[in-house]
Amino acid sequence: MNRMKKCVTGMLTVAFGLALQGCTKPQFQEDLSVWEGSTLLQSQGEQPTTAQFDWDQNQGLWLMPDIIPVPLEVKELRKKGDSVWFEVNFRSGPAFARAIQADGTLEGILEKEGLKPAPFSLHQTEFGPLDEVIKPAAEAPYVWKAHGDLPEEHAVIARLQRLVEKYDLEPYV
Repeated sequence: MNRMKKCVTGMLTVAFGLALQGCTKPQFQEDLSVWEGSTLLQSQGEQPTTAQFDWDQNQGLWLMPDIIPVPLEVKELRKKGDSVWFEVNFRSGPAFARAIQADGTLEGILEKEGLKPAPFSLHQTEFGPLDEVIKPAAEAPYVWKAHGDLPEEHAVIARLQRLVEKYDLEPYV
């Protein structure tokens, strides 16, 4: 009986682990360029859009953060000359896009069955999706700012200074 209980517990643990693994959302990659712009949807107006395309893998990500908080998968990415075709997998079904790429811009139409075509315009950004933070040199001193000159802010700054000294923290690792 104990063996049966252990076996069932083990199988449930593995199944739960696999279920959690399937819940991970796709994320933008730092080594690929990012395209930013907007998509004009008939029912919801102009929506900010961010996309990333992996031309080698023929896939990518499509993000409209005001409507859908997670990136959608781009599949069947194809490029011939200046023409680009791809499929965006929405939860309600795929949308097909065709676009023209020229001078760092991507302009085209996103078509989904039952909806009017949605024009989109994206421009290629210089940086990845993560904000570029310029870090000071390791020997640069900390800069402590209190915006409102409130006693609470000064107390927090004093505590932070004590913690940095106590644990000998480095400004940036």
